[in-house]
Amino acid sequence: MSLFGSLSENEFFDNYWRKKPLLIRGGVKNFCENIPTSAEYDKATKILEEKGLNYVSRDGDKVIFTRNLEQALEGMENYIEKIKQIFKWSDISIDGVKAQNSRSIGSHFDHSDNFVLNIHGKKIWRLHPADFIPNNILRRRLRDEANIGKAPMPKNCIEWELLDGDLLYIPLFWVHWGVSSGNSYSISVALN
Repeated sequence: MSLFGSLSENEFFDNYWRKKPLLIRGGVKNFCENIPTSAEYDKATKILEEKGLNYVSRDGDKVIFTRNLEQALEGMENYIEKIKQIFKWSDISIDGVKAQNSRSIGSHFDHSDNFVLNIHGKKIWRLHPADFIPNNILRRRLRDEANIGKAPMPKNCIEWELLDGDLLYIPLFWVHWGVSSGNSYSISVALN
């Protein structure tokens, strides 16, 4: 079985990669065999905070966003190597979000392709191509300039509800906004 369930890797690359988002119901189990538990996420977040790294952002205890979890999650090296081989990509990181009660990190676009693994909870995702964002802003985002990436969500966006175990692919630059409806926990595999 492919990382993408019944969809072959060739079908994914031909039809979705950098073209359009993809939702795979129950796809987390195929995409990642060692899914970090909520407790493992909490432990990794604490380790990164104790190291004084600027990888953790908090909105009180309502939203916790942690970047570069792979630096503190045990056993992720083999998984990242597998993803590197499949995608022929060298810069891969793992981010995570825990949110409570209709919370979110806000509408934005990334300088990476993202695979969101919705581990627990229900989240509404809104997505839109970056066709309304000026090219100079996209270039600045690629250079990882500070304060570049927030974007409004157009009304004619795609909207999907993710449930436990669902996998969502978000192409490079696509504007996206995931809002938790209750408590949720997800990780993202980012191909930077």
